Amino acid sequence: RQRYEGFLNKITILGELSMYDRVNVADALESRTFQDGHKIFSQGEMGHEMFFVEEGQIRVMRRGRTSVVAETADRLNEDEVQINLLSPGNYFGEVALLTSKPRLASVYAVGETTVAVLDKHSFERLMGPCKNLMERDLPKYREKIREILGDEADEIFPQLNQFE
Repeated sequence: RQRYEGFLNKITILGELSMYDRVNVADALESRTFQDGHKIFSQGEMGHEMFFVEEGQIRVMRRGRTSVVAETADRLNEDEVQINLLSPGNYFGEVALLTSKPRLASVYAVGETTVAVLDKHSFERLMGPCKNLMERDLPKYREKIREILGDEADEIFPQLNQFE
């Protein structure tokens, strides 16, 4: 718990939580370390966890329309395009938990990377005030997703329109 308390204080979105709630989140986190290039999750998978970058970096990659419909899921990364690079204090995976939609991108460790993981059940149980804030920020997510995906965003993620 002590390992995460200071770390969680630095994550802006968690500022909505009381100290008591932050301690409960710290208790629910699980630390995982990945080696360079390890795929943490794949585009199109259903999300059951969100992640906080503790150490290292995370490369966020997205496949285009042609590779999304490819017959094999094990295509080489040649069709993926980097859309973000995350550093300690950043978090990812929350959109899939908020919307119950598949992951919009794949994420990979850059160098040795450690993340703190919060499962969906704990997210829903403990992150109430933050979840409300994240849902309030969904219009910002919508704009970012449309910026990344263009016209494809409305086809893949039609519920974005409810946040106009």
